[in-house]
Amino acid sequence: MTLEEFREARENVAESRLGFAVMAGAVDTRDFGFLFSGLQDDPDNLLPERRRTRDALVDLGRAMNAGGGGDSDIPAAYTYFGQFLDHDITLELESATLPDLIAPDLTPLGRAEIREKIRNARTATLDLDSVYGRPAPRDGEKMLVGKVDESSGGRPQGKDDNNDLPRRGRNPDDRALDR
Repeated sequence: MTLEEFREARENVAESRLGFAVMAGAVDTRDFGFLFSGLQDDPDNLLPERRRTRDALVDLGRAMNAGGGGDSDIPAAYTYFGQFLDHDITLELESATLPDLIAPDLTPLGRAEIREKIRNARTATLDLDSVYGRPAPRDGEKMLVGKVDESSGGRPQGKDDNNDLPRRGRNPDDRALDR
């Protein structure tokens, strides 16, 4: 197979993939939702709202957080790659403003409040917006390249200055763009 035949085949696959998305219907990729959306509507499905329930949940959380199991046999690259995938697909910014989960007066948030407050700041697709920002570049032939930062010790031997990811500083005015 020649390079040109490969490119043509890849384009055909990309075009047919778009057709599948249209057939499946639109999916909200910006907001989080409930796995079982109707479950909360029936009070019989909910835990009793009592102090004892809250205390039992806190005890369960502490038991689940009781020390690690030592080193894993799984290579560390899996952890880093998994974190990268997670951070490119999801970014939730509002949990810092939600009530403390171990506060004595913890009361469950209502469904409407959860839907209103907890939003996904990422595109929910693996498009590298966590690296490049939004909108992520759409050129499949080349990734976006930035200048080598002087603080990193300069460019690698034998390379030019265009040998790094684009870098942006902190953005306190827009947390979604914060790096």
